[in-house]
Amino acid sequence: GYAMTAGKTTYEKAKRILENLPDYIGDFFVSKSASGLSSLTLYEYLKEYKRFFTWLIDFQGLMITPKDLPSEVLENLPQKDIETYISSLRGLEMSTATINRTIASLRSLYRYLTEQFENKNLEPLFYRNVMKKIPLQDCSETLTARANNLKDKLYTDGLTGEFLDFLSESYADSLPTERDRRRFIQHKERDIALIALLLASGLRVGECRNLKLDDLNIREKTCTVNRKGSKKDVVHFAYFAVPYLENYLSIREERYQATDKDRYLFVTRFAEKVNPISVSTIEKKIAKYTKAFGVPTTPHKFRHTLASSLYKATKDQVLVATQLGHSDTRTTDLYTHVNNNEQREALDSL
Repeated sequence: GYAMTAGKTTYEKAKRILENLPDYIGDFFVSKSASGLSSLTLYEYLKEYKRFFTWLIDFQGLMITPKDLPSEVLENLPQKDIETYISSLRGLEMSTATINRTIASLRSLYRYLTEQFENKNLEPLFYRNVMKKIPLQDCSETLTARANNLKDKLYTDGLTGEFLDFLSESYADSLPTERDRRRFIQHKERDIALIALLLASGLRVGECRNLKLDDLNIREKTCTVNRKGSKKDVVHFAYFAVPYLENYLSIREERYQATDKDRYLFVTRFAEKVNPISVSTIEKKIAKYTKAFGVPTTPHKFRHTLASSLYKATKDQVLVATQLGHSDTRTTDLYTHVNNNEQREALDSL
């Protein structure tokens, strides 16, 4: 089988997709896994390739399945066919950012097949790379526009504390049935601790899900994580998460019947087994809780929340980039526009 570094759920999903794709996609997957690309990113790439191959077979009228798509079809693919595919995605009203992710995934595949792949003669699968002719789509939305769209989804200006208080004190009473209340209370300490840590650290969901007990240092308010590319990093988190983490750790062993062998920090129990909570479960819970709170958002917006609050407090983009695990500050430019009160005040004074 193909080795994956993330959770079993992602592994099984990727394995099912790989079974229906050509062997050269399996080679791509193994190579990129070995180079440190996260399995979640690779899973998203596989979905892109399945969608593209399915469209391409239909568009060219080929009587084959995606698994049987010869590499020669990719080698001899006309530029206009790729452009037609991109136009079809735009016709589905996909965002520019989504289309650019599709282009990036195909670029990565073509670069591998034409430069990094080695056959028995130590040569690439083929040499023609049509994706070099396909530019990323121009994103006409300015940083200011993106920031304005983002603001309503952030938990800044005291909203983080209000949300955690809501979960701690009010959410259970808002549930319609006693069964719903019991289910929430069963996982209350774990869910609130996890959410508090995301809000206090800016961790990605996958990074938080993969934390082990030994990775958490409450006294120093740090956690050790594996960033993208399998880079180890020590991430600081805000003090407000500490009591929620301590509450959870005090009940974790008894509530989930966890033993010394169960090293993941955030766990669940199913069929008499203790397992790490899944990324999809975290995403669904945050969607449900934030909707009930009245400000629906996503785990990634929690990351934006921390970055925005940190920039507002420090005005230091390098510090924000370091906190988020980014290698440069270009990705943090957005937060200078989220926090533009100074600009508004200057204009008001004219």
